[in-house]
Amino acid sequence: LILSSWIYQLLFGRFPNLGSRFIAAFGVQSLLDPFWIFVVDMSLLKYKAPTSDTPTADVSKLYWHFVQLESSGIAGVFITLFLYVVTIFITLSCFYMYFLRVHMNGRLIDIYIRLKSSEDDLFMPHDMEVSLEELGYICRKAEQWRGIEGERKKINVCDYIWDGNEHEHCKTETATYISIYTIYLDGLTELYRQI
Repeated sequence: LILSSWIYQLLFGRFPNLGSRFIAAFGVQSLLDPFWIFVVDMSLLKYKAPTSDTPTADVSKLYWHFVQLESSGIAGVFITLFLYVVTIFITLSCFYMYFLRVHMNGRLIDIYIRLKSSEDDLFMPHDMEVSLEELGYICRKAEQWRGIEGERKKINVCDYIWDGNEHEHCKTETATYISIYTIYLDGLTELYRQI
């Protein structure tokens, strides 16, 4: 299931959320399956063999096998514990990698990277920040626009420079402020948009 989810994401870009939740629930069940089998076998007393050669509990099968061979089942207990630990470790490793990288289209790896990265490694646009293409489109449309009564739009560009020399840990920063005004024929100027 994990592999199919990963391939689906590679082919189509994203995996449905319902499928991700199903795989997560299946992974939790796969992780807890040995414990559930142990609880059921112990509660139904399946660890006791009705005859010496037919035990029914998964946990006690190796124990009874070594009792028949060597008259001591200690080796069977250790082998069973070892197999359970290895199985749980492999399942947990696969489930961890699925959760970190594939579950819900990689949201957790994105959160992990955002938490562990320094501020300089990440780019977070400000509320009023737009792409260069969108900015060019907005400015071209504003220059071409003419109103019914002869109004037009005027673009004003201002650079604000903060000097970092005042504080030793600050750098010099520049912020560009673009405002678009609607200019009426009677001289009235009204702010249309600011970026």
